[in-house]
Amino acid sequence: MLSEVAHNKGITIVGGSIPEQCGGRLYNTSCIFGTDGELLAEHRKVHLFDINAPGDISFKESDNFTSGDRPTVVDTVTNMSFSSTSQFGEIIETAVHEETTVIAEVNYSMIPLR
Repeated sequence: MLSEVAHNKGITIVGGSIPEQCGGRLYNTSCIFGTDGELLAEHRKVHLFDINAPGDISFKESDNFTSGDRPTVVDTVTNMSFSSTSQFGEIIETAVHEETTVIAEVNYSMIPLR
């Protein structure tokens, strides 16, 4: 569906986040579709979200997912990361090196808001 919409509207779509199984491992993955509807890239979340605040909240994304191993840069001059990963220097460094004009940050938290 996202491929068809990207093609029909002539836009690039960063398609949220899905669990992707590959080689017996599970990744938190987002797909990027180009203006022609073709899959440009699949980004696997690099920095998984783990938090342990005793008496408050404990959540380990790494209990379920394997981290990706690199930032994703596509030919549309868009760089993407997941949730708060732009706080890690290599995301911004890669974006600058590749002359990126847009950084798309996909953020969906499974932690309930208070």
